[in-house]
Amino acid sequence: MAPRGSRKQAKGQAARGTRSDRGPSRWLVKLWESDVKLGAVIFGLALLVRAVYAFHLMRNSPAANILIHDSALFNHFAHQILAGKLVLDRAFYLPPLYSYFLALVYWAIRDSLQVVRMVQFLLGALTAVLVFALGRLLFSKRAAVIAGLYAAVYAPFLFFEGTLLGTSLECFLLLLAVFLGVAGVQGGSWWLAALSGICLGLAATGRPNAVTVVPAFLMASWLLRAEGRRGLLVAAWVVGFALPIGGTALHNYLAEGQWIPLTTHGGINFYIGNHRGASGVWEAPEGIEPNVSAINLEQATQVAEAEVGRPLTASEVSSFWYRKAFRFIFSRPHEWILLMIKKSLLLLNPYEVPLNFQYAFHQQFSWLLRVPFTNLMFLLPFSLFGIALAWPQKKSLVLLYLVVGLYALGVVLFFVSDRYRLVMVPYLILFGAYCVDWLIRERNRRKAMVRRIALGLGVALVFSFWLALRQTARANPADEYYNLCVAHLNEGHVDEAIYWGRKAILADPSMENAHYNVGVALMKKGRYREALEAFQVVVRLDPTEVPAWGNIGGLYLQLGEVRQATQNLLKAVELDSTYLPAWLNLGLAYYHTGDYEAARRAWETALRIDPANETAKRNLAALEALRY
Repeated sequence: MAPRGSRKQAKGQAARGTRSDRGPSRWLVKLWESDVKLGAVIFGLALLVRAVYAFHLMRNSPAANILIHDSALFNHFAHQILAGKLVLDRAFYLPPLYSYFLALVYWAIRDSLQVVRMVQFLLGALTAVLVFALGRLLFSKRAAVIAGLYAAVYAPFLFFEGTLLGTSLECFLLLLAVFLGVAGVQGGSWWLAALSGICLGLAATGRPNAVTVVPAFLMASWLLRAEGRRGLLVAAWVVGFALPIGGTALHNYLAEGQWIPLTTHGGINFYIGNHRGASGVWEAPEGIEPNVSAINLEQATQVAEAEVGRPLTASEVSSFWYRKAFRFIFSRPHEWILLMIKKSLLLLNPYEVPLNFQYAFHQQFSWLLRVPFTNLMFLLPFSLFGIALAWPQKKSLVLLYLVVGLYALGVVLFFVSDRYRLVMVPYLILFGAYCVDWLIRERNRRKAMVRRIALGLGVALVFSFWLALRQTARANPADEYYNLCVAHLNEGHVDEAIYWGRKAILADPSMENAHYNVGVALMKKGRYREALEAFQVVVRLDPTEVPAWGNIGGLYLQLGEVRQATQNLLKAVELDSTYLPAWLNLGLAYYHTGDYEAARRAWETALRIDPANETAKRNLAALEALRY
């Protein structure tokens, strides 16, 4: 009997074991033991979250189907490339990577903003997997899983993946460069080092600040390998990095005959962040209109040439603004040091400092962006504590520390914005995950220290939440309304332009450009009296606004009020004697009053300004036909 009993007991135990094998706990154990399966779970979660956000974006956001500022320029260049113009008309003044990326997506799949977003969401999901993979190389499995899961749901990643900007692509490429660099250094693989260099070079063609992390890779390659492999790793990495940079330099040489490594807008951007009165964020310099094209090209060039007194090449314009910034730095070093401290604090501020898009404004269109625990206000305290707690392992983490420090320096040297800072967030997530992992691991062994760190972390979280929420509450949506107004006006959506322009004016009545563009939209609708009122507000806000004076004169002319038209047109040409539209309309005003001689002089002046102007030629011919 005993043997049967033993066998029955053994059978029962086996049966219980089988039920356990089939239960959820065993499945979780197997999942935990497989990095591939964990990566797949993180990838799936990231895709699911992005699918929900894409639905919110298309259903709720007024900016889902329009292009604003940099997005419009990148899209414009992409279509030029798509048309076969691989070498553009001039050297790059915006980072070129994203334009070529857009052109590739348009060519390979479809010319659609939504398709671009889908590709960027896919890159975002892969970014979360890369965060996990890099965590597995550098930290524990638990820390890697925490980091990967958090990257999958991190709200600013979602937001920027949904915009037509290169931020998500740059973030992915730099992270891939770091992952391949770590793997290459740990394995002594020259080809991984070369791929890492290529990825960083590509990232730098999209986000030039990334150039500042070059020493991080060189130092890590030199410090962490046996001497016999150091030279090979460094050489392979340098060759890889040089390939994309060389391609950009070659394009610029073919376009303008000058060897410019990346772009020509470095000088003006450096000046924006380094001059007397600089705020540390993007602001148009005095005397330059606050729009991307004016700052990067036309007016930045005009101001430089006016001060130098001769025509300048693109690289000379950039050098002019660099010199102007350095004169401030060397003449007022104490002010510059204070400015650098201010920019460093802005970089560590949990509020998302806007550039082109205001994150605080767009949070209203998806609850996924409003979850506090998936925003920087929650992440940043954990990251800073993690950076401190991981310091004893600094030798194995040297590349991570150097990338974070040097990239942060690259941002602070210019000016701070949320989209520039986002590129360093994957590494902050890794350090934050290490902090959580450390607290869990040490909770029983070092209870007193864990309690002190937890208390400090709690205080930091309260302060971070308070700071971010306070600044978010103070954020003025006027710029976002204005951007929507301009975008709709450019697309020919006049009613929408009027709607958003008036919302911008309600949010900020002193916004001169909003009044101006509302006036333009009202003119297009034929609502001349309302347009007149809008332009009159503009000249009250800025009496030197020449186009507004010219438009007032043109509107009075359209309304048949010739005397008022003449007065305002004379004001326009008094302020700017080369303003062509005012001279053309002034000629018409004189013509309608019967002062043909004055009309002739006005149109002749217009021809001197623009010898090919057909309107002036036609009007003068009409006068001649009258035998005046």
